[in-house]
Amino acid sequence: LIDEISLAEDAVLEPSRTLFLAKKGGNQTEEIVANPLFRILSTMKIGGNFGKKELSPALRNRFTEIWVPSLVERDEDLLAIIKERARNQSELIHFAPLIIDFMKWIKSQNEIAVSLRNIVSWVDFMMHFGTKQSQSQANHKPWIQAYIDGAHLIFLDGLSIGTTIVAYTFLSFAETRHRFSASAIEGPVEPV
Repeated sequence: LIDEISLAEDAVLEPSRTLFLAKKGGNQTEEIVANPLFRILSTMKIGGNFGKKELSPALRNRFTEIWVPSLVERDEDLLAIIKERARNQSELIHFAPLIIDFMKWIKSQNEIAVSLRNIVSWVDFMMHFGTKQSQSQANHKPWIQAYIDGAHLIFLDGLSIGTTIVAYTFLSFAETRHRFSASAIEGPVEPV
């Protein structure tokens, strides 16, 4: 398994290359020969994004490409992941539809990339702080605060990292995010 094969130099990946291992304590080398059933499976990120390198056409022709769509596009998968990460914490599971709705909304805003890592980080944040705060309060307020703070931490704080985002855009996004979160949680939180 080769992870992110597109980052490797073409010369390293050429099929005519031979692998030799030099044993310690001598000048003897051993040639490694692949079993005829040997196969390579690799992953790569799509090209065209900043900092991403395309696999050369010569190497690309030697592989079969399988496009795997983002998990962020399938609600039932996201719901299952959130429930698994929530570890039967019913208050957090009630927020799963709100998390999914927010993910869809943020993805539609300014082509912001949303990943599974974002969801897992948000749910883990809510688990930690919501559980901690709810022990001292007998209502949904700690979970609502953890939901809003988690969205802010995962998305809003990350917007200015490594980008040249304009202050107005940043503040506009912050205000819109707050309005979305507030309107989403105004009504009673429905069980999943």
